[in-house]
Formats: sequence, C-alpha cells, structure tokens
Amino acid sequence: MQYIELIWKPYSESGVLEPGEIRLVRASLGHDVAQFSPLLSSVEQERADRFKSQAHCDRYIVGRGLLRLLLSSFTGVAPADIALETGAYGKPFLADRATGRPADLRFNLSHSDHHIVYAFRRGHEVGIDIEEIKEIPDILLIARDYFTKIEYERLEAASQEARAETFYHLWARKEAYLKALGVGIGVPLDSAHSRPELMRIQSFRLGTEIRGALAFGGTLHTLSCFRWSPESGL
Repeated sequence: MQYIELIWKPYSESGVLEPGEIRLVRASLGHDVAQFSPLLSSVEQERADRFKSQAHCDRYIVGRGLLRLLLSSFTGVAPADIALETGAYGKPFLADRATGRPADLRFNLSHSDHHIVYAFRRGHEVGIDIEEIKEIPDILLIARDYFTKIEYERLEAASQEARAETFYHLWARKEAYLKALGVGIGVPLDSAHSRPELMRIQSFRLGTEIRGALAFGGTLHTLSCFRWSPESGL
C-alpha cells in the first residue's frame, strides 16, 4: 500500500484557490454547534433534527456549517446564502445562483467519527473518502459482496495483521472514485473499478487509525493541505 505524505498547515496561511490546485481542509467535528447552527438552511436544520443521536446531530451541524464557511471564503457569498443542491445520487454541489447548475467551484467531503476532510478545486470533479480502521468480523465475506475480483484477491492475499488496513485502504479508494464520478454507492460496488483514464486516485493517512483517498480528473499542479480551527479567522 502506497500513501502520499500530507503536510497540514494552519488554515490562516491559505490563499486564493488557483487553477490546477486541489485544496484539502481537515477539521474536528467536536466544536461548539452554536457557532455553526445559524448558518444552516431550513432544509439542513430539518435534517439535523431527524438524527436520533445528539452526537451525530452535532457533528452534522458543525460539518455543514463549516462547509458553508469555507465556500464563503472562496466565493465571497455569505455562508447562510450559499446555494447548495444535491445531485441524482446524493452528492452535494455548489449551485450557480442564476442557473441552478453546478458552479465552477467543486467540492467533496468525508467524515469518520469526529474527523472531517473537505476537498476543493475549480473546473473538475473531485472525490474524497476517509475511513477509521476497525476490526471487522467475517471481513472476507463482506468483501465478496462489495469488492471487485481484483480487490478481493488483494485483500485475501494480505496477512491477517494487515487485512483490516487493506480493507479500508481499498474501500476508501473505491468510495473516493465513485464520489468523484458523482454516483457514490448508486452503482453495484462489486463491479465498480477505477479507470485511470478518467480519474487518478491517491491514498493518504490521517494519523495511525484513519486511511483516506483522493480521486480527481484533469491536471493537478498543486495539492495543498490545511488544518482548520476556530482560531483560523473565517
């Protein structure tokens, strides 16, 4: 398994999102919801209210509110006025307020437990996924239903000690690829395999327990990584 090493700088050092740049922003979902709740739309507030778990509700509010803050920093539009729509398979996108079609600024996000990572770029789709490594009973039986033949054989060949990490490594790459295409899990996962001519996929680590993947088309000149905190000044 190959991973790129990401160097996370304080978000206060970020600047203009340049053409050919993909910007990753990581954050914790453990912040005070009071800062973010007023930024959500009525639809988002209703969705938050439907969570049975208060922890999940709070994480959704922080994640969605921070998304609006970040998009506002790129567009100059007030966070509460950001127009977010959802594609046919559930992928959110920034809508052009005049046409309702996807704007030039594209994004994707993924969260695991209290970690969240956003990916932003201009002109091309992007997909990101992060997964916390956990032991899974009957991991090969699950993989048989959701992995392609090549993925399954790679998992089966991994040692017992490396099998959980291999599973999440492969799963994150699959999810990121499908999210970049805009279909998510709307296609059969056991037949979904990446096509290098459409998307590049790079794997990365967040600490020792989280594996992630970034999928993108087009030309990548710069991959910049920033860590957001309440002191970042958005």
